[in-house]
Amino acid sequence: EYIISANNGVPQIASALNNIAKAYGKKVLFNEKEYYLFPSYEDLKDVSITDFRNCKVGFRDKYIKAMVDKLNNNEFDLNIFYELDTKEALDKLMENIGIGPKVASCILLFAYQKYDVFPIDTWVKKIMDKDYGIKGENNIRDFAKKTYGKYSGIC
Repeated sequence: EYIISANNGVPQIASALNNIAKAYGKKVLFNEKEYYLFPSYEDLKDVSITDFRNCKVGFRDKYIKAMVDKLNNNEFDLNIFYELDTKEALDKLMENIGIGPKVASCILLFAYQKYDVFPIDTWVKKIMDKDYGIKGENNIRDFAKKTYGKYSGIC
């Protein structure tokens, strides 16, 4: 899911996720309303790049397909990130096409509770420059590490 967030706004991310869920997820009823669960990577095994593109994921279609294929071919172990330290986990995630520092940090923060990461997007850069006079991702990350330490991602 986080691959979809690369260079994308919240409404577009939500729309793409909903499109994938509606096309490939399981329909459930809750309080007499229909919802669709987000499909597992196994459910997405036969989905093509074009199919993903039709779900409005844009250029990320090939990144999603590559990750789905890796997961289904047992070439990528999601559980390893619980065991790795943050630096190793970031590096391992960023070996994959479509996963840069922000997406990797979001994955580790929200899926693996690695609170020492500090996802940096355009808005974080603007706030850090405006409020603290800090520019550059490395400088921002250093500031977060020194200021918030092991809780950088939730402060």
